[in-house]
Amino acid sequence: MPKIDIPIKRLVARRSTDWLRFICPEADPAKTRPFKAEKTPKVQSRLDEVFIVDGPEGQYIIHFEAQGYHDKAFPARMLRYRADIWESTMSAGQGAPHIEQTAVFFFPDHENKPHGLQDDGIDYEYRVVRLWEVPRAAVIDKSLIGLYPLLPLMQDEAGETPDAVLEQAVAKIAGATEDMALQHDLMAVLGIMGGEKYGAELVQRYIRREMLMQSQVYQEWIKEDIREAEAKERAKTLREDILEVLFERFDVVKKSLMEKINAIDDVSVLKALLKKSAKADSIEEFERFLDGVV
Repeated sequence: MPKIDIPIKRLVARRSTDWLRFICPEADPAKTRPFKAEKTPKVQSRLDEVFIVDGPEGQYIIHFEAQGYHDKAFPARMLRYRADIWESTMSAGQGAPHIEQTAVFFFPDHENKPHGLQDDGIDYEYRVVRLWEVPRAAVIDKSLIGLYPLLPLMQDEAGETPDAVLEQAVAKIAGATEDMALQHDLMAVLGIMGGEKYGAELVQRYIRREMLMQSQVYQEWIKEDIREAEAKERAKTLREDILEVLFERFDVVKKSLMEKINAIDDVSVLKALLKKSAKADSIEEFERFLDGVV
């Protein structure tokens, strides 16, 4: 899971009603409920933000993806999610209800285009929300507390400074809830997401480290940071071991082959390559194996 997904998924889970009001204002939260996890297929990506709505014309489904990284295959993934939902409802004898799908992008460099797929018999699209195009008033005027940490990512106003934006976001969160656990989590997400836009040094002027340390979101963020560092170190060691074995067994290793190996970060792939480096009858056999797994 990309690291930035940790605060995003946690934020959506903590304040799902706010997100529903943001994504689909016409849906009545009192007539909306989560799509039960046990009804979704076992083989799927994280299909978390799915809700059933009792509308005036019958039930329909809202599905939105808070997308915190760039994914070239994102349209195909959205189509698969739609198919997963329908597979579940059809298996339960509920037919194929209408699904309103929305992708929420946090940063411009995360957005992929086009937003849909066209082929013989397929003309598929989903709605897109770009936070940097959304006025902050759209969140503040409706008191959507669950989106206050994202205020710095929203549409900048003329003459507005980063300091003013962060001050406003901190004040809104502090005044919105007396639930300190929630407040700490909201502040932590503000710190993480605001840091992505403005840099950690500026954010640290407004959010105290001790407040971050009390947040479960921040603790999960730090643990993921540690896991990433450990994985990088493990990958580095495996790459060195592979090259050492190859040099020991075959004396000469082409520069192009070394570059291919050094470009691999996937630990599971590197483990398989290390085993192959010890068993291959020739450097050519090893290279063919390498070309087949990357």
